[in-house]
Amino acid sequence: MKINAAALIVIISSLIAASSMAYADAPSINAMLAKADIVAGEKTAHNCQMCHSFGKGEPNKTGPNLWDIIGSNHARLDNYNYSSSMKALHDTKWTYDTLNQFLYSPQSAIAGTKMAYPGIKDTNDRANLIAYLRTLSDSPLPLPGK
Repeated sequence: MKINAAALIVIISSLIAASSMAYADAPSINAMLAKADIVAGEKTAHNCQMCHSFGKGEPNKTGPNLWDIIGSNHARLDNYNYSSSMKALHDTKWTYDTLNQFLYSPQSAIAGTKMAYPGIKDTNDRANLIAYLRTLSDSPLPLPGK
């Protein structure tokens, strides 16, 4: 089945619109990040290790490596086969807020994502995990409001 360029634009626009609407669902964690518990976030990340690697240069697993995720583009790794919905967001950055929304409900945030995990509903757990993920970078992004 061939899809023409106009149809592809409509599909991508729909995916982005659906993603943007889902991003209103999870409570903001921006104020919590400065006080987040990085050690607790690392413990939460143990649940992610079955599918993701975290170290710089480590190979992908079922999911992509998460080193330097915050501030990078969606579908950023050339050596990982992302879903078409994630690829459609390639020019969109993983901000603290977009990562918060995705971790809250991956399928709601980006319909069609390969990530089958149901999400982390506890706001403190998400803030701690994102604070930990922030440390996985040679140049961590400043916290919101800093």
